[in-house]
Amino acid sequence: MISDITKSSFDAAIFISENTQIVNEPKNFNDYYFSSVDYLSGKLLCDNLGKEIFQDYKKENDEKNKQKILREIICKFFKKNKPNSLLALPYGPTHFFERLSGDFNQILDYANLTSISEDDPDDEIINWWDDLIDFARSLIDKKKIESGRSGEKKSLEFEKKKLKNLKINLKPTWDGFWDNKLGYDIKSFDKYKNNIFIEAKSSKDKRGIFFLTKNEWKCASSEKTNYFIHLWIQEDPKPIIIEYKELKLRVLRFQEISNEGEQWESIKINYSVKTN
Repeated sequence: MISDITKSSFDAAIFISENTQIVNEPKNFNDYYFSSVDYLSGKLLCDNLGKEIFQDYKKENDEKNKQKILREIICKFFKKNKPNSLLALPYGPTHFFERLSGDFNQILDYANLTSISEDDPDDEIINWWDDLIDFARSLIDKKKIESGRSGEKKSLEFEKKKLKNLKINLKPTWDGFWDNKLGYDIKSFDKYKNNIFIEAKSSKDKRGIFFLTKNEWKCASSEKTNYFIHLWIQEDPKPIIIEYKELKLRVLRFQEISNEGEQWESIKINYSVKTN
């Protein structure tokens, strides 16, 4: 994956698109810039995005059309490589720019992407940004789904091993895969073979930050001591198991100090903050 485009690598990609052998040819050092651009990164760009689009950029003489092709190159780069900088884009281009190098911001400036005239906004520029923002949001949603699925799979395997160790000849079921409105992910059994209901949460934050939805809380309130949160933090081999009693304390505390009372849709819970 390529994470950046610089002026040097971009110019090298232009040279390579016209002559693929230039990387290995001796350079004329009388032309300092021609001999010193980043050919290694330029070749990666050509291989990654295709040399044709760089050839189109080189052949175009009209400045506005040249900027349009450059925007196509930039968009193709982000959609194909999906660098982490995209995760900041839904918060606005300003936050996105902060995640990019100065060189890359310069490339965006060449493409007329770093400012919009308030007197006469360019719809094409606005649409370009909206398209990339939508892509970034879909990427974030996909990552969330993948992270959630990972936790659910871990909880399923955890419960299988637990029941096997308890010598209980029953299997947990992944009910939440088929219906995500249930308020839980895994239905399993305790040591007395009573049904228990598990909501799996994954957190990349060592503090164990996760979100509890109103629907999950309704299920927890209904099942009470038979409801558990499995909190998987990073690559820890075992989950933190949060029982209903502790979950209730956190929810009631939130309702007490927030302005939302019971009219909330989700609660952000920081497990590292103790309830007592």
